[in-house]
Amino acid sequence: MSAWSSDEEGGPLGGEVRVLSPSAATDGASGDDADARLRATFNFFAASEKKMGTTQKLMTRKQLLEATHYLGYNPAKKALRELGKKQKGDPSEPNFTYQSFLNFIQKQSRTTAKDLMSAFRIIDENGDGQLSRSELEIMLTNFGERMSKSEVKEVMKMFDTDDSGSIDFTEFCDMLVTMGEVADSHHNDGPDRARLPTENALNDPRLLDTEREVESDDEDLPEWYTEPGDLMEWCGDRLHGSFQVGHAAGHVLSQLYSFVLREPDEVFLSLRMTRERTQPAAVDTRFYLVRMVLGHDGRQYPELVAASQLLAQTDPALRIQLDAGAYTIIPFSTGCHLRPRRQTHAAQPLLPLLVQGASDTQEVLSTPLRDALAYTFGRFDFDGTGTLSQAEFSMRTLYVDGEVCSDEEWEAVIKHFGVIDGELTFEGFCQLHEMVLQTDLNGGRSELDFYERNLMPLGLNTLLIPDHVAKFVLFCFTRKSRDGLVALPANERLCEQVDLLDILETGERRPGLPDGLELFARQDGNHASFAVQNATQTQRRCVLSFRDSINCVINRDSLEVEVVVPRGGALVACHLVPTPHTTKWRPVLEGKPL
Repeated sequence: MSAWSSDEEGGPLGGEVRVLSPSAATDGASGDDADARLRATFNFFAASEKKMGTTQKLMTRKQLLEATHYLGYNPAKKALRELGKKQKGDPSEPNFTYQSFLNFIQKQSRTTAKDLMSAFRIIDENGDGQLSRSELEIMLTNFGERMSKSEVKEVMKMFDTDDSGSIDFTEFCDMLVTMGEVADSHHNDGPDRARLPTENALNDPRLLDTEREVESDDEDLPEWYTEPGDLMEWCGDRLHGSFQVGHAAGHVLSQLYSFVLREPDEVFLSLRMTRERTQPAAVDTRFYLVRMVLGHDGRQYPELVAASQLLAQTDPALRIQLDAGAYTIIPFSTGCHLRPRRQTHAAQPLLPLLVQGASDTQEVLSTPLRDALAYTFGRFDFDGTGTLSQAEFSMRTLYVDGEVCSDEEWEAVIKHFGVIDGELTFEGFCQLHEMVLQTDLNGGRSELDFYERNLMPLGLNTLLIPDHVAKFVLFCFTRKSRDGLVALPANERLCEQVDLLDILETGERRPGLPDGLELFARQDGNHASFAVQNATQTQRRCVLSFRDSINCVINRDSLEVEVVVPRGGALVACHLVPTPHTTKWRPVLEGKPL
């Protein structure tokens, strides 16, 4: 099974595990300061290229587009095409210098106060000059981070400064600035300098969770968690990813990632969950850092290098000094809040996949199906460019077909469906699914057959909601240059092996099991994990009871966990985490608090 890489890089972090806002490169800055910030943005997204015997930073067109989006602009495609025509050679090659980047940025237009007022009036459906909670809900639950209704309630409480029960225009502008959605503060530069993102910019995956503070009860974070103050100067990558519920409770799949250090270096890693209405609000997450070593039998085995803390309300991070070599990052979730659905097709019928088109003889994809495909497309668009490469598309086919997309299959895809620069567009992605669906129906299959083969394996329920998926963004920074971050296919066995290694190495031995079996427990304020080791030469069985636990969620089907351990082997029995929004919890095993 092959691995594939991406040349695209993510935005620099700033503060405590948060993403620098799109406006940070220019907001409130002038003269040399603004120039320095633009230079830092260019250096972050550009790649070093050797030209005429010297090394200089250059951008591809995609990197230029991503950097421009990162700064909060939304340039027209025509402008990008015109800029591309002026560059010599292959447009996919790094050709754009800092000066061409700067010239392009300076030509981008700013939105005026009139534009802000127009946007306000569009949201103000009844035209009373005030945004009610219901009007605000339409905006905040359908664009950008897609907040929950409870989060909208908190926004109302925060920005309704006169307690009128609604948001006026001034409060609306304050809200956009504070939420990081406006590039230039209207307080500092006047309302004619404010810039309201377009709908496309609001939905850009690169802007999700902008400037979100760490949500933690811990006042003092440990040194290994601390984000370096000079992170803007580090080499950085960012790739999207996701957790998906596996075939049974406690089984969670995730993409893996790898990178290579050519020399010893300091590394900062951070995993940031994106907030989606369809996924749990408190998915517990951590990541393991491993390297593969050669065993005596000639096979590769994982060696645990480091692990972040398991967290539910805080994005995990890790700062560590590493030797030269190849490393694998394993995003991990216990599955306590990501569980298999119990609802059957009979209990919840499948929504229609095709509906009547403009003509009586034409059928088109239904809106729920297009929305589901948009979510899925974004999920596998790891580099956030708005198109799928063969490698990214293969990640999708691995879930659906269990195989990567071959070169011949990919050639057929890009020949018959919408592409840009050799990569599949969203419209092309929809065209492909529509063709497969129509072929199934013409061949006597049903829409349910199509769903079970093409949508259910991707975590979508019969309402076409991705209730088995939780998205995240992984950041990897190093002080020196290194090979780019590479996305790898999910490897459930490797995840389980590394989790078991961690419990056996860091957990405490607990009494109470039959002779020949040993119980290991790893516990802190955020989770409790248990593994059982069998020292005998026969398969052994035991039952662990957590029925007396208080405010706990377990990743198994029951608080009575039956464990069958192979001879001379070990396995993870279960994980427990606190129930969401609780302040006190207690795992209790066999009537004894841990």
